[in-house]
Amino acid sequence: MAVEYPLLMLPEPSEQDKGGRPGFGSPMHRPSVEVQGKRLSPKLTRLANAFDSKKIRVQANPDGMEPELALVFEVAGSLSSFFGAVTRIDGLDWLFDIEDDEMLPDEYFFPEEDTGSSFSGRVYCVMSDRKAFDQLIGIWEKYQMDNEYAFPRGLTSLRDLFCLLRDVHAWGPEDRFLDTGILDHWRETVEVKGMSPSPFEIELFYRSSADKRQLASKNVRDTINELGGSVLSECVIDEIQYHGMMATLPTQQIEELLGAERNNMLLARCDEVMYYRPGGQVTIDSVSDLFEEDVADRLSQEPVSGVPILGILDGLPLENHVALRNRLIVDDPDDFGENYPASLRLHGTAMASIVAHGDLAAPTVSSASRPIYVRPIMRPDKAFGRKETFPEDTLIVDLVHRAVKRIFDGDEGFPVAPSVRVINLSVGDEARQFLGRPSPLAKLLDWLSYKYRVLFVISVGNQHLDLIPIEGGLSELKEMSIPDRARRISDSLVRERRNLKLLSPAESLNSISVGALYDDHSHVVESSLAIQPVEEGDVSPITSFGSGITRSIKPEILYPGGKFLVSARDENSINFARSGHRGPGVLTAAPSAGVVAKGYITEAGTSCSAAAISHECEANYDALEDVFSNAGYPGVPKDYAALLLKAMTVHGCVYDNIGKIAEKQFSAKHKDCTQWVGYGYPDFQRARECALNRVTTFGFGDIGKDEGQKFRIPLPLNFSSEVIDRRLVVTLAYFAPVAFNRQEYRHAQLWFDRVGLTKDRLVPNREYTDWQAIRRGTLQHQSFVGRGALSWDEETDEIEILVSCASTAGLKSLGCLLRACPMMIPRVADTHSTRCR
Repeated sequence: MAVEYPLLMLPEPSEQDKGGRPGFGSPMHRPSVEVQGKRLSPKLTRLANAFDSKKIRVQANPDGMEPELALVFEVAGSLSSFFGAVTRIDGLDWLFDIEDDEMLPDEYFFPEEDTGSSFSGRVYCVMSDRKAFDQLIGIWEKYQMDNEYAFPRGLTSLRDLFCLLRDVHAWGPEDRFLDTGILDHWRETVEVKGMSPSPFEIELFYRSSADKRQLASKNVRDTINELGGSVLSECVIDEIQYHGMMATLPTQQIEELLGAERNNMLLARCDEVMYYRPGGQVTIDSVSDLFEEDVADRLSQEPVSGVPILGILDGLPLENHVALRNRLIVDDPDDFGENYPASLRLHGTAMASIVAHGDLAAPTVSSASRPIYVRPIMRPDKAFGRKETFPEDTLIVDLVHRAVKRIFDGDEGFPVAPSVRVINLSVGDEARQFLGRPSPLAKLLDWLSYKYRVLFVISVGNQHLDLIPIEGGLSELKEMSIPDRARRISDSLVRERRNLKLLSPAESLNSISVGALYDDHSHVVESSLAIQPVEEGDVSPITSFGSGITRSIKPEILYPGGKFLVSARDENSINFARSGHRGPGVLTAAPSAGVVAKGYITEAGTSCSAAAISHECEANYDALEDVFSNAGYPGVPKDYAALLLKAMTVHGCVYDNIGKIAEKQFSAKHKDCTQWVGYGYPDFQRARECALNRVTTFGFGDIGKDEGQKFRIPLPLNFSSEVIDRRLVVTLAYFAPVAFNRQEYRHAQLWFDRVGLTKDRLVPNREYTDWQAIRRGTLQHQSFVGRGALSWDEETDEIEILVSCASTAGLKSLGCLLRACPMMIPRVADTHSTRCR
């Protein structure tokens, strides 16, 4: 579609030295070597005894493998070169490290500049045999006797390990069960509901040796079989260093695991296992009951054409719905449809409806012009067959892996939808909140994004409103004004924030995660039993919060996810008030009887928000096609299309309004706002076209390790005789190659900054947000401002932005080029008469 002021393409950048990155952190107080010796010696003795005990248990092992233990080192601070030392000691196998940014000070370790504050540390996990452990102990003892001991070549980082080590222990039963949700899940299903336990996930320590993986698999299978259970499926994905199983156990064994003797049971002492977790769980809720309505005349009558740009991984949609017929390419190689009643095809139908049309209650419905690819990854649950969930006998990470590979590679070399650039994933595993260690599914999406150059749009997940304590409950809320209700509920969200974390896989670094605003095109009508909880346009109280991998900003954006009413659950909590007729919420297609279904339903939640963002991505792609076509390209370059769409998704975000919401709802100011609202609410027109006082430009290209690229554009305004307020908005998108078992997580990091006169004079000030947090993600969005008089030479002075690339500390060089897409909006105040030229 032609626009009056189309997007502009940036000139090719010039090569430059990369920019610098500032250091962080304050000095850490640490105990003396002598004190460390007294603290750690008993712990090391316990580990030696653990090795001896395991050797006794496995000495009759016919495989003849040396017994191994996973050792956990808790360190105050960070050891950038510890990985190198581990690789140099025969018998040590690096497993992973994670960051603990809430370590509490004690008498031995504390920040010297603020002795009472928490600090950041690391937890390293290394698999060791007895010989390697003895070598570590030998070096430790020599260092104890001589503080000037010359460490062996390549092992000097062990000195820092010994000095900063807070604790060391073997990975044990508590690590395998606690904070995974499995015990609560078993307790609820077996003790509370009296049901047979559903299959559960076993995540094994990934071993780089195929022989060790096979032996670990055999040992775990033997343990499960000995307990009367069975292994339903197994999956190894080398590229993300994942090894997992789905298994079942008899109810009696589950009951014993819930007892006081759990730590002594075979399953708890299975040293090959890292975690036991519930199988993936999805909760699907609607705001209203099904109703029928004829909206066909509001939909585009033009037949879809071309190849799909958008894909959906979700439940199976109802293809014969009037809003969806002839619009979908449904690919169901697992034959989920054979046992998927039409009446249960709720979530897939709703998400397909939103991706295809947006909110059907919008004043003007904009329908996608291309077909949409759909692959079902949910099906009715086997226990009751009344809800949609992930398949209980399959690891979801395995299913998604096979689904995406089929899209781009095909099962036999024939890809089924290689043109797809955006995949919508409006599902979240409510049994797996992000607590610091990335989920296998998030790691998979990060690898798939980089490998196939595809953008995943993910919902951050819905929280259970009824589990959030709200003082006074409904009885007090309904006596308040809506703004006061919103503040009461938001205060509760702030208090409960630790329990409202992102649901897997929303922590994904390379993907876009979307939260919900309490907004749509409906009208809210309250009753004595059901009220409006927050103001229209507020952050929805069911949205998940929290940073993502590498403490990146998540969710990056918020988008309307539907309004809803709430009713009383008990005296101090509330719940969804389901409407028996058409109520508030996003209007979507829903399954109903008939040759051509005409059922509809209203929905609310982050699933709707993510699907709506995917819907907008096609319009963004159309804008790009027009620009590339006018520039003589045959189409949008496939290697950069997903990155350009990623940048466009957030580029129209403006802080002014959303920042006020963050302050009003959560008392957040300035850089703290991104913790609640991300980059805000996107105005897509800003990303798709220019305006009289605004120029929107984009570029794309490759950048290598330790390189810099300077993008230049002439200043599009005449400043010679006027004083003008100025704003420059810059967005940078890239897909990072990932180091899955390292806390750094990525092999390289990109960032941008103004240089030259752009930084010194044009827009010298950063606006509103935490620039350090911005750089942690792969989607970086920053606004810079300048005010007052400006001396500027129109002929020689240009806007200059430097994009830099560096490998992450302690990791190897890239060995490849990174693809990146920057976007810029130079803009002057809306009230000024000056035009961009």
